[in-house]
Amino acid sequence: MNDLKSKSIEYIDFLCNQLELSDEANKIAIDILNKFPNEWGKRTSAAAFVYIASYAVNDRRTQREIANIFEINEGTIGRITKKVLNAMNKEIVEIYEKGKGRYIVLRNKE
Repeated sequence: MNDLKSKSIEYIDFLCNQLELSDEANKIAIDILNKFPNEWGKRTSAAAFVYIASYAVNDRRTQREIANIFEINEGTIGRITKKVLNAMNKEIVEIYEKGKGRYIVLRNKE
């Protein structure tokens, strides 16, 4: 395993732990990493992959929650998320604000 991928996995593990996400969410985020290794920065890609994984296991976390842990921009997570979902043939059907967070609803593209 190369150093970049290894560091990205460490970031995913750290985020999932900090957000108290399940092992399943962690696994899904790493699966996404395997499909998109080295596409973006290690921390920002880990953040976006964990964000998507939290939705996949229906234990949703907001972009803000994740961004605050790494002190990165929410918009960066959103941009990478859109690129990943497009490549995975998923689409965002709804984005909504709830409390202090921003959530998305996904479906397969037709």
